[in-house]
Amino acid sequence: MKNFLSFLFIAALFSNATAQNLPGVQQLSVKAPASLKIDGHTDEWAPFKADNNDIASLYTIANDDINLYLAIKMNSLRILEKILTVGITFTVNKDRVKDYKAVGNKAITFPLLDVTKRYFILRAAGAGTLSIPVNIAGPIIISPIKPADSANLLANKLLKEGATTIKVDGFTGLPDTISIRNAHNITAGLNLDKNGFYTYELQVPLKLLGLDNTGPKPFSYSIKLRSILELRKGNEGKVYHYRMEGNRNPNFDLNGTADFWGEYILAK
Repeated sequence: MKNFLSFLFIAALFSNATAQNLPGVQQLSVKAPASLKIDGHTDEWAPFKADNNDIASLYTIANDDINLYLAIKMNSLRILEKILTVGITFTVNKDRVKDYKAVGNKAITFPLLDVTKRYFILRAAGAGTLSIPVNIAGPIIISPIKPADSANLLANKLLKEGATTIKVDGFTGLPDTISIRNAHNITAGLNLDKNGFYTYELQVPLKLLGLDNTGPKPFSYSIKLRSILELRKGNEGKVYHYRMEGNRNPNFDLNGTADFWGEYILAK
């Protein structure tokens, strides 16, 4: 019994060390799970392959013979507020160029939500700021409140009802925005579980990205949470609002860009 308990203790230490030693940028090629369903539930992705501090999230990139996949998991309401404000932008460049202005970039942004839906989703998820108060004297920084199941269900309902549009850039023959139900097989899913984890999945056909897995040729990619100031330069910004309190902006981190670049080789 003593030896068994010692084994469990060592196994637990190893498991924690493994979790803590995840790279910030994924290093391995990953074959997508055979039973994969793009629904925002990421159980089939565990364990994730990277833990990136720039976006404060776990993530995995994977592929099969037809599609490229991205799965993300985060547990910060502050990052959730940023995601609901600006979306997650996934950019691919098949020529390994790491520049947002590069010719050949193909980018997908999801979700796209208006301010009203964002407000109620965050309230249901148990979050408050000066701009999204839990009460009249709301705190400056989001204070997590463990939501009841009913509130969590409401947050998910509002999230999925509001996230029906995908923004695409650089895809020949595609409009600027497409429905989440489209004929191009670009699919996204998201979910907010009762423990406060926000999960996100994306599927994009390799053909649309100009990629094929006939050879070990790496391509570059970026995961980006845009600055709200960048967003406001376009028409999208008209639906968003934040307010200043003297010289202090309660959403100061919404004004910053959170992003990183990496490289991936398609798994055979």
